[in-house]
Amino acid sequence: MVLNRLNKQVFKRWQLMCFSLFFLSFFLSVFPAYSKDLRVVYFSTDPPAIVPYRAFDPDSYAVINYIFDKLIAFDYDGNPKPWLAESWKRLDDLTVEFKLRKGVKFHNGDPLTAEDVKFTIETHLDPNVKSPTSGILSSIKEVQVIDDYTFRIKTHFPDGMLIYRLHMFSDVMPSKYIRKVGLDEFAKRPVGTGPFKFESWEVGRRIVLVKNDMYWQKGWPKYERLIFEMIPEKLWADSLKKGSVDIVINLLGKDVIDLKRDPNIKVMQKLVHIGYQVVMRNQGVLADVEVRRALNYAVDKNALLRAGDSGFGKIIPSLGKFGELGSAADELKPYEYNPAKSKQILESKGITKDKPLVLRALVADVAAPVARVIKQNLAAVGVRLDIKEVGRSEWNKMIPIAKMTKGKPDWDGEMAISMVDNPIKDAAFHYFIFLHSQGPFSLLNEKEYDEKLFWALAVADEKEHERRLKEVDKMIYEKAYIISTYQRMLSVGMRKNVNLPGIVINGHMDNILWNVTID
Repeated sequence: MVLNRLNKQVFKRWQLMCFSLFFLSFFLSVFPAYSKDLRVVYFSTDPPAIVPYRAFDPDSYAVINYIFDKLIAFDYDGNPKPWLAESWKRLDDLTVEFKLRKGVKFHNGDPLTAEDVKFTIETHLDPNVKSPTSGILSSIKEVQVIDDYTFRIKTHFPDGMLIYRLHMFSDVMPSKYIRKVGLDEFAKRPVGTGPFKFESWEVGRRIVLVKNDMYWQKGWPKYERLIFEMIPEKLWADSLKKGSVDIVINLLGKDVIDLKRDPNIKVMQKLVHIGYQVVMRNQGVLADVEVRRALNYAVDKNALLRAGDSGFGKIIPSLGKFGELGSAADELKPYEYNPAKSKQILESKGITKDKPLVLRALVADVAAPVARVIKQNLAAVGVRLDIKEVGRSEWNKMIPIAKMTKGKPDWDGEMAISMVDNPIKDAAFHYFIFLHSQGPFSLLNEKEYDEKLFWALAVADEKEHERRLKEVDKMIYEKAYIISTYQRMLSVGMRKNVNLPGIVINGHMDNILWNVTID
């Protein structure tokens, strides 16, 4: 009798355990994303900042775009679409009126209003704040609050790029909260309206964000935590293989070929608005356009493509990328690889292997393979390139962040080389940041170019804006302000249980992870 009772109890416990396991399995199969963390690799060291008014770099905005929401989003093809701003209309050449989405709340519970938009843009433009984004938003004269959900942006001049500027650089901050705690305290624990809330930052290791249960986009996000792991770039592919991370953005081509053979890994690719940028000072011997052209003839662009991305990309003739608004890539022919012609020009300037031209380049680690090919090519024509390699986050601190906060970069060399995306599709963004005298990534200082770019920007009609921008791209090509390289095919590697709906054509982190599900 006792044995039977014990057997019945064991049987009941076994039934209960089986039912519990069945229920748990069923729950996870129906709601798999809600029981998961997503571990991401996008940068190898700490980003410069995680609040909008202190950042102007891809690494920082990779995090910012998940804590904050912008006024205007992009679809996968880079077309503007409503986000926090439900609609907008141009009232005249200098004024655009916006209607703000109702019912949106910041992470601390404060309601989103037009006053927060006004506060955000004024904070960026406040010279005392020294925001790195002040230059890109400097066309804005004022923000007028009409009511809680209506505001107008007035510009200093007709600005054909305004809507594209607001895609990237309008992450709205909470005015009441910041006035209470101050900007410095806010920078430590940011509060936005985005799909994730800030949880922690372990310096040099990881940044952890947690799901915003009040997010206005119902059903988003579909997992509990978003974790940015900081791992040296050379270990990214191995980390993905071992399963210590779930997704890697911006894989190098050599790693793509290897990962495609792994049955546990999926790779998604798309030609996007990312390139390796080689900017130069127009001082000393580099003030001579013939010398700059000679450097372009010396560089084998196909070798760059093979070294940087194993052939996954497309050579571009100038700064504009294929598919960008205002690019002349379809109308120009890339500089030919002609070392003999390069040597002839340089020798006429007194530059030979015996009397080499010595140039110094600050190189971000993600661009190191490309920089090494450039170094080798230039050595063959009598130019010695001394490379200082740093992490991309450090590169960003030394070039754009330093220039926008201190007035000049923390680098006095002749070149700067990195891999940079165009988050807003409009080619004027790169034309400004890389080559305008006030551009945060620029080493160039040429009045003629600055005036040409302003001419291209100062028109409200988008078609005319695009036509003028193509003229700027042709000027960049003819003046050889840069060493042109190639447009990247963005490669995203992920574990086979991670489902990524698509890649935005700008190649930025924008909303690439919002719709991710995990099986």
